[in-house]
Amino acid sequence: MTDVSTGINVMPSSLAWAVSSVKDVSHNTFQISPASGSTQAGAGQNIRFSLPTSSLMDMKSSRIAFNLRTSDTAGVRLPAQASYCFSRMQVLAGGQTIAVVNEFGLSEYVKCVAKNKKYLPTEHPYTVATMTEDGTPLLAGSVEEQYNDDGIHRFSMDLGPLAKCRPQILPLDTLPAMEIILTVAGPAVLSSVLGIENLGNAAGVSEDGAGTATFTVNDCVLNASVYNLGNSAYSEALRRRMESVGFLEIILPEQMTSFDSAWSGSSRFSYSSHSLDVLHSCWRATGARGYTTQKGAAVIAGSATNTGVSAAANAAMDLHNFGAGVATIPTVGGVAGTVTGGSGIAQYTSAHQQLQAPFSAAVNGGKADAANLTVYNFAGVGDASLNYRLNSSLTPQFSCQPHQWQFISAEANQVEKTRAPNTPAFLHNYFLMDYNFNLPNPDNKPCISGLNTLGAGNAFIEITASGAIATGGYDITTFAESTTVLQVAPGRQFIALT
Repeated sequence: MTDVSTGINVMPSSLAWAVSSVKDVSHNTFQISPASGSTQAGAGQNIRFSLPTSSLMDMKSSRIAFNLRTSDTAGVRLPAQASYCFSRMQVLAGGQTIAVVNEFGLSEYVKCVAKNKKYLPTEHPYTVATMTEDGTPLLAGSVEEQYNDDGIHRFSMDLGPLAKCRPQILPLDTLPAMEIILTVAGPAVLSSVLGIENLGNAAGVSEDGAGTATFTVNDCVLNASVYNLGNSAYSEALRRRMESVGFLEIILPEQMTSFDSAWSGSSRFSYSSHSLDVLHSCWRATGARGYTTQKGAAVIAGSATNTGVSAAANAAMDLHNFGAGVATIPTVGGVAGTVTGGSGIAQYTSAHQQLQAPFSAAVNGGKADAANLTVYNFAGVGDASLNYRLNSSLTPQFSCQPHQWQFISAEANQVEKTRAPNTPAFLHNYFLMDYNFNLPNPDNKPCISGLNTLGAGNAFIEITASGAIATGGYDITTFAESTTVLQVAPGRQFIALT
């Protein structure tokens, strides 16, 4: 058999006799403090980390750990995904930028929604309703999601554009000194809620609160996963590779470049890359229920939407009986309750994270609750289509309805489904318009097969619409995902091919 990626004759692993052996390997994890010396930062401030200069660092398992402290404002909720609290990440080598992601938190969220990625518990996986991430009840009195500034690293995230690099373990002694710079997001990423759902309150998590909450990132450190090889065989192999080929190659996939604009029924930009891999487009509403200021949390379509019920409704939390209808709740403490309008676990996103299909009909404009389930009714919207155009070439080659982007977006990310549990949730909470230009790569081996938009000129990319699509009331963000190649030469010299 032939491995077409290398041209080397290989045998299936089931017939392989050879055993790989690497001796004198040691592994440890070191905690690196910010270069500025301060482990705390507020909105718009930077946190800078300097990576070790003479280590084999595992970029996938190294993580940034931190705490998040909100202001003492009743009703504040953090967004789902801890990385959403950072608006920008920049990676430098020798002072030169090799990766930068504006709208960093949104880009990480979009990738996770698109790939249906499962969060780690320390990634703050949900917009919480009745309990904080460390178990504090949010059931009565002060209902803010609050974490003490006590030195505990409750949350973490990976290294973003570095986490998927190949090779996974980078020999940092071959590269110029590397730095990671994080910028803290503004307070609009928070949810400001008025009360607590499922406890007999007419005002709940989906109702708008005061909107004055702030947050800081505290105790921020980098936990660097580092390996050491006892002999010099690996370093010698790298040196000989540089001498024979002239350089080493480091592949940085999933580099995200953002393009933001107000939605007017179309959006257009130019993009130049040697490998355009995937396009991701998402819309967020502006105006009264918009994302630019703090709002109540947005109910995920199909989850419980209870309001004005008895405290016994909490006993239904393990029933997972999503959707509308009437559920009889078991007696708890001598109190029995009947829930109208649905039962089960209420689930939310922040308004800042609500990715909506930009239908022109008002069906998609309001917040959802038990008394207003019609906001999920997309049957009466009418015919609508959304497409990409690449240098005037329609992509896909037919008028693509928003419903169809549910499976096209999943296919673009080589998954069976996006995060949306159902079609209404896809259109109301998790709408993405993703299109893939790469060859399928289930083995995730380094492979550059995306669309080359270099040469004669940049590619002009346009998002077009027809039918019942809004021409205002939304902002659109498109991420062009590409692959960067670093060619590293002797003497820590390198060239970045983007």
